[in-house]
Amino acid sequence: MVISLDLLSGLLEGLGTQIEPLVSDSPLLKLLFEAAQDPQPDVRQSSFALLGDLTKACFAHIRPQIGQFMSVLVNNLGSEHISVSNNAIWAIGEICIQLEYRSPWS
Repeated sequence: MVISLDLLSGLLEGLGTQIEPLVSDSPLLKLLFEAAQDPQPDVRQSSFALLGDLTKACFAHIRPQIGQFMSVLVNNLGSEHISVSNNAIWAIGEICIQLEYRSPWS
């Protein structure tokens, strides 16, 4: 599972916004939400990294599910696994950047 999530993150980094059509026609976000709740810390770590990458590349697909993802991210801020907490914080930061960037007050 971790290798699959990391591979998708690599594709996102390489393709950037060009990956948007592939994301829109897939169950990726549903599967990512499930991975973000996995009991294995390495799966959660990689899922949070992928969420941050998706947020940067195609935020329009993440935005409708921010509430669900933020709940999971916040629940992992105090994880005993530092890498899980770090990636959760980073993903939250990427979401905040996108929300601020699209703010009507900017």
